[in-house]
Amino acid sequence: MIEVVGVNVCGASPSRTKTMNFNIPGVPSPIAGITTGLCSVTGNVFSTAGTPAATSYVWSTPPGVTITSGQGTNTITVDINGSFTSGSVFVSGVNGCGTGSSRSVTITGNPGIAGLISGPTTVCPGATGIVYQVATVGGANNYTWTVPNSATITSGQGTKIITVDFNLISANNQTVSVRTDNACGQSPLRSLSGISINNIYCGPRLAGENSSITQVNVFPNPATDLVTIQFNAADESNYRLRLTDMLGREIFVKEGTTSEGKNTMQLGLETLNGGVYFVEIQSGEGSQSIRLMVE
Repeated sequence: MIEVVGVNVCGASPSRTKTMNFNIPGVPSPIAGITTGLCSVTGNVFSTAGTPAATSYVWSTPPGVTITSGQGTNTITVDINGSFTSGSVFVSGVNGCGTGSSRSVTITGNPGIAGLISGPTTVCPGATGIVYQVATVGGANNYTWTVPNSATITSGQGTKIITVDFNLISANNQTVSVRTDNACGQSPLRSLSGISINNIYCGPRLAGENSSITQVNVFPNPATDLVTIQFNAADESNYRLRLTDMLGREIFVKEGTTSEGKNTMQLGLETLNGGVYFVEIQSGEGSQSIRLMVE
């Protein structure tokens, strides 16, 4: 603080003061870089856009994380050992007046939580080959899935994509979950809840008619811009796929030949308004249909 007083032979005036602040750097901009799945990683980079008053930067890292280059600059390179669990990286701006307040970011050796699980939430009892998946999780070495007691994982356990067969038991509010891990730990659990296994999703045959097509399934349901249609065919035969609205008006028609076993196709919904539609597959003398919700 600076203080000044006017003085003459009659005395001194009241004082005037001014507070002075050192030009210490402000808090640096947020730290950018990969923050999860950092187990036995070399050459990982952290950086900050910095703060205008800084002439250099000082970084600090938790145990298990070693700065290999960049100390004093706004970008560092680090190596992380295989026993690292979690901690924080700090950076502060420095100039001739001192060191400013620090910016920090928390980092972990274990992977982050998986993204949203993709797959159907309405399933026909006895449905086979149903696929659930998540996007790749950085730093994850393994994906551990759990499915309802009424289902069995037939392939993909340990990977980001699994195939599931359901038994003939109906059930509501079922859950499919996945957790990722590596040598440093495991992620939080990601779940897809509200799965309904019910005969109403089996695409019942029309009365008095026979069809070589069974186990019609559509997912996701409700859908937005794209839906996957799966069904089983007893043999190779001609089929006709129809998408109709609640009034029975045809929105889409596709004809083709089935393959024996599971058949899969995708249908774009970008031009449809939200509402209730029906997917119908005709083959031989019969047909199968299932209700589709579009949001």
